[in-house]
Amino acid sequence: MGFFSNRYTKEGPGVSKNEPEKKEFIKFFEQYFRNFWKLCTVNLLTILCSIPILTFGVAETGLTYVARATARDRHTFVSSDFFDSVKKNWKQGLIVGIIDLIISAVIIFDVIFAWPNATNTLGIIMLSLTLFVFIIFIFSKYYRYMMIVTFKMSVWKIYKNSMIFAFAGLLKNLVISLTLLACYALCFTLIWFTNAIGITVSILLYICAFRAFRAYLIQFNVFPVIRKYIIDPYYTEHPDEDIERRKDLGIYIDEDEEIDADCSDELII
Repeated sequence: MGFFSNRYTKEGPGVSKNEPEKKEFIKFFEQYFRNFWKLCTVNLLTILCSIPILTFGVAETGLTYVARATARDRHTFVSSDFFDSVKKNWKQGLIVGIIDLIISAVIIFDVIFAWPNATNTLGIIMLSLTLFVFIIFIFSKYYRYMMIVTFKMSVWKIYKNSMIFAFAGLLKNLVISLTLLACYALCFTLIWFTNAIGITVSILLYICAFRAFRAYLIQFNVFPVIRKYIIDPYYTEHPDEDIERRKDLGIYIDEDEEIDADCSDELII
């Protein structure tokens, strides 16, 4: 597969190996609130660009790029980076978005159909399999847009790798899913007890913050998995390549390595 996309290369110091490590929980909220207004801005841009439902995947590429930079504690210019990512990745974003919408519709239809028929052993087995497929599909979706904006690979390989990561990153996938379920449960409870007020608050949160929070949560958790299984193994064999792109992802670069390195334009594994 093609490795790093050469579209996004920003200068930066990377993450120093001497910088003291903070707890992941603390780091997550510290970076989120430090970039809160940027994430609110990109949330509004994403909502506006997703109004035609077929462009959902296109808008998601811009959101994912900004969320990835935030999760990696990298500087980003929200509007310019958002639209630059959309411009460069719109074809794959459009294709993946449409495919995901179709698969989601089919699976939801299957669940609705299987649920009333789960009155015997065969019906229960069919419903369980459908729900299992739905969960794996959700887990794999966490990785797709990250790979679109980070790597050079075909749509087929994006889906193939995202399915692998649905299992390889199981713990992180559960963390993401349980956090999102807690958010949904909170909104549902608010709506249940306060009716119109809860609906109004939930809509405002969705328009102003939720999609960006979800993207940030996903990027914060999936990057370590992708780094473990793709990025680090590659650089173990190619330690002198792609220095600037590693900086853009906030990966530590040794000073001596940086001086001697000759960055290639394209890496192939």
